[in-house]
Amino acid sequence: MPITSKQIGDFLGRYREFAKGIEQSHFAKIASDFDRIKPGIKGTLDRAYESDRKTALNFNIFELLGVERVEAKHSRLLADLLDPRGSHGQGPFFLNNFLRFCESKVSGFPPALLEREVTRSDFVFVKTELYSGYGRPDIVAVSHEPAFALIIENKIDAGDQDQQLERYWRLLERGFAFTGRRRALLYLTPSGRLPDERKKIPADVRYSCISYATHINEWLRSCIDGRPSRLQQIMMQYAEVVAQLVSEQELRRENDEQQP
Repeated sequence: MPITSKQIGDFLGRYREFAKGIEQSHFAKIASDFDRIKPGIKGTLDRAYESDRKTALNFNIFELLGVERVEAKHSRLLADLLDPRGSHGQGPFFLNNFLRFCESKVSGFPPALLEREVTRSDFVFVKTELYSGYGRPDIVAVSHEPAFALIIENKIDAGDQDQQLERYWRLLERGFAFTGRRRALLYLTPSGRLPDERKKIPADVRYSCISYATHINEWLRSCIDGRPSRLQQIMMQYAEVVAQLVSEQELRRENDEQQP
């Protein structure tokens, strides 16, 4: 016997009444639970409010602006820090500190990239998206005296381009040949993962993998003491952002790479 529209309507009406009864019983339970914990809520909220008012720990300008995963913004900020003439006003402090940090903490990084530390009177060229016949490296830092060349390829959510690291290494070899062996290529990702195309990279191409979550985070925090308070606050906020850049997708990729 075919089901009529009236039967369907009656069924839906009974279902709605049934659902309403469940909602009412659930609401009654929630209200009962709320009455039980209500005496302690005000004190807890007052303490949380007072803590936020004094510390503003939840305020992070990078997260509010929604730039925490915008690769180009990270490149610009890092390049400005590494530039002795950057807006931070700290001269070559960050550049010297970063290169010394990489020498001691980053596997495969040239142990003596700096023959001496950069001073205010030295000219260091720092540029993002430098146009060259070898592509557009995300960050390039080059100095004639002391002679060195550094390229940082920055990857947050984007994949590798064809022969990208090989091309950038050739740029270091041929475009900045005056630096001799004082050259380095860094592959920067949130977790420090290996390049997607690593099996195709020629053996003579030397690069080091570094991570936002560990290396950049640790380096930023090591630079904070002694800096102006305005700069300290910004660097702390940025360190908090980079420490959380590792996505679930990247963690899954790392787990897959570790499988035999």
